[in-house]
Amino acid sequence: MGVAGMKLQPEDPRVLILAARVAAVDRQFDSSLDYIETAREFAPEYIELRKVHAEVLAMAGYLQESINEFEALPEEHKLLANSRLFRGRLALANGNFDKAVEELTAFQALTPSSMGAGLLAMANWSLGLRQQAIDTLETWLVKEPNDAATLEQLAGRQLQLDAHADAVKSYKRLAEIQGNNIIALNNLAWLLRKTSTEEALGYIEKADSLFPQNSQIKDTYAMVEFELGKYDRALALNEKALAGAGEYSDAVRLNRVDILEAVGQSEEAKSVLRALSESSNEVISANAQERLKASYGG
Repeated sequence: MGVAGMKLQPEDPRVLILAARVAAVDRQFDSSLDYIETAREFAPEYIELRKVHAEVLAMAGYLQESINEFEALPEEHKLLANSRLFRGRLALANGNFDKAVEELTAFQALTPSSMGAGLLAMANWSLGLRQQAIDTLETWLVKEPNDAATLEQLAGRQLQLDAHADAVKSYKRLAEIQGNNIIALNNLAWLLRKTSTEEALGYIEKADSLFPQNSQIKDTYAMVEFELGKYDRALALNEKALAGAGEYSDAVRLNRVDILEAVGQSEEAKSVLRALSESSNEVISANAQERLKASYGG
């Protein structure tokens, strides 16, 4: 549509902006920037053009150039809600988290939104302000309790903080809203596998039926069956998980140790732990070394 518009009105900056936006959405950033450069020849002071230029530069990964373009805007345009959001996102992408918090807080005060809450929480989290991040998400959920994206972020943060009871509540709410959300289903199964194993089984069976080739789901499924005492079934599922685990293979192998020990294959379990003691994942390596020492004398 943008190209057709250009053929009809090649000197209209509004048409060129449209063409630039279309090209950027298609990730044709060079073409998009060419349209913008052409438009500048006809309307070098057109404010909307400069905003679009900053957006396209950011999309193309030219963060500093994007910031420079945005900072050149008249002050009154910088203070608009959308501009605050734009600057906050840029600051977040650029690792300037204090600036991101400043801009996104201002944006939320002007135009509260799910996106703003999520980005502000991310900025606070990146600064190590864990409780502020949680508070931001919970405050938004008071206003919009069925906001699935915010619930998912909140549950994930609670899981990272080992606030498992809170994470279970959030994931259950998410599963009520989005019954086929595999993140909620898988994580509920994992969190409940020891305390409510039958309930966990229901969640993981549904997740597996939706995505039967997913190795992380298979890994969780294996450990739920392990808790039910179905060790042969657990071992078979763990083998399927390992087949496609990729970068998660060490975590899957660490879970395999529990199953191997349960079926009496202690030598293989010991061999796996020795290999994992040299894992590039420091947490897994430390865990394997500790278990080697405790169970096999090092």
